[in-house]
Amino acid sequence: MRLDRDRYVAFAFAGADILLELDVDGAVLFSAGALSLLGASTGDLAGRPIMDLIADEDRPFAEQIFGATASDARSVMKLVHFRSGGNETLPFIVSCCRLRDLDGHFFVSLSRASAHAGGETARLAVRDPRSGALTRERFSAVAAEKLRTGREFSSPCSLSLIELGSFIGLEMRVAEPDVTEFLKNAVDRLRARAIDGESVGLLGSGKICVIHDPGTALDSSVKWIDRRAREIDPTETGLTVSHNVVSMDPGSMIDADALAALMHVLGVFANEPGVPDIVSLDASHDALLLDEMERINAFRCTVLAGSLAVAFQPVVRLSDRHLDHFEALARFDTFTDDDSPAEHLDFAENTGLISEFDYAMASNVIELVHSFEHVPGMPTVAINLSARSLVNRRFMRSLSHLLNRYQSVARLIRFEITDSCDLVNLAPVNAALQELRRTGAQAGLDDFGVGGADLDVLRRLDVDYVKIDGRYVESILETPRARSFLKAITGLCDDLGIATVAKSVETETICDFLTENGVGFGQGFLFGKPRLATSVLLAHEQNGPEALNRPLDWADQPDDDDEDEEDYDDEEDYGDEDDAAPDAMIEADEVASEEESADT
Repeated sequence: MRLDRDRYVAFAFAGADILLELDVDGAVLFSAGALSLLGASTGDLAGRPIMDLIADEDRPFAEQIFGATASDARSVMKLVHFRSGGNETLPFIVSCCRLRDLDGHFFVSLSRASAHAGGETARLAVRDPRSGALTRERFSAVAAEKLRTGREFSSPCSLSLIELGSFIGLEMRVAEPDVTEFLKNAVDRLRARAIDGESVGLLGSGKICVIHDPGTALDSSVKWIDRRAREIDPTETGLTVSHNVVSMDPGSMIDADALAALMHVLGVFANEPGVPDIVSLDASHDALLLDEMERINAFRCTVLAGSLAVAFQPVVRLSDRHLDHFEALARFDTFTDDDSPAEHLDFAENTGLISEFDYAMASNVIELVHSFEHVPGMPTVAINLSARSLVNRRFMRSLSHLLNRYQSVARLIRFEITDSCDLVNLAPVNAALQELRRTGAQAGLDDFGVGGADLDVLRRLDVDYVKIDGRYVESILETPRARSFLKAITGLCDDLGIATVAKSVETETICDFLTENGVGFGQGFLFGKPRLATSVLLAHEQNGPEALNRPLDWADQPDDDDEDEEDYDDEEDYGDEDDAAPDAMIEADEVASEEESADT
């Protein structure tokens, strides 16, 4: 018997630093192990309530842990901070069980969190200060990690989605301290049932997620939330609480698909009303694919149907504020005013549709400029092209054919290259740029300063000008680092004979600083917001070029509802792959091939 007892004790200490036995009221009956971690020695803890040993901020959570541990049940691996003497606290992973045959006592093991695999993750957790739940960004990262480890150890988790419907109304009817206390208590109850005591996230107003063991039911916590909301509400209206459980078992899906399905669940829950009726990652992945196909078709229809509108924003010479050229910006007529062009362009990048968009935009702008090229003093127009498009053979053939068809327009066109820092092989990009420059068009490098390899990009690409990223321009009056960066870029470009354009010029003070430090051109709301290209060119045709050289008049003109400029964020080097092409691009490619055959 003694050998068996000693063996069990050894097993216990193999997984814990401290062992505690508590009576039904939570008072310490027995303690052993590294008690010095709690600032105590043998015998010091006898009779003391366990809550006295726990840090103040974690007591409500600890009460939920012990309250949720029924007889002959376990609560495992919850992170709790204990007092370690004085004002210091230490994080411990707490596991406990309660045995009916031993008078319902609690048997508790404490393991230093720093020695536990989840300790560092928990310590670095980013929390919502009001509720104590993980923020959306942090919870998404934790969920991804739980998905990975669930597959690795064949122990998938479950994801509960809990919506507190009409939460904003409750906030308006109930005093702020009471709402905050209600939220914190709700999160503490859910943390006690989470798989590690940490994985509870707040994804938006009244949107709570919990990762838990598949065998752990949250019904009692959901009922408490519903009941407590009515209790604190003077009208007794409370909340409309909805709850759904999603299995995080990836099944036969590859890791990338499983992760995409998980993020889809979180995204739909966070951004749409209600709780998504999804029970598994397989179902989420099917819904994700359907949603992606619908978006792809809608985007492609927008491009092909000619619903892509063009706006112009002026770029001026800072020395005299006269118009130098326009930048062409995309506007999506078929989408709502709340939609951002940048979001749709990111979608095009991520789904391989960017070359279709680039060709449609270039075609629209070139044909528009061709219609007005007879007007004296017609300014040049800059068109953004993704670096991915430049290494797409079909796109380049189609664009070359377009420029050949409108040869007289090339001198009025500029091409601004985006995402070049993300490409490993810049040689084909530079070759494509030089091909465009030989037609008479200028070439620029957009958003200079975004990536970490900008100087190398500037060395390897022959361009006529660079556009300094707006984030640096906006912060030049706030940080010496931004000012030094801007001065260095201006000096380098001046030595190389490359013109500089500053984006996001919003104030006269910033404009004066840019001018004093040698930046040649500027773009921003100080000089004018985007306007529909047709109205700009008609005004130019009717009133002459001098009408566009009055910056105050231009800046006072009505602007587009959506003022976001188009930006691209490429993720990788796509080499020479041929993206899918719209009918117009395919037709242009076929015509170009026929002409080449005829020439031969």
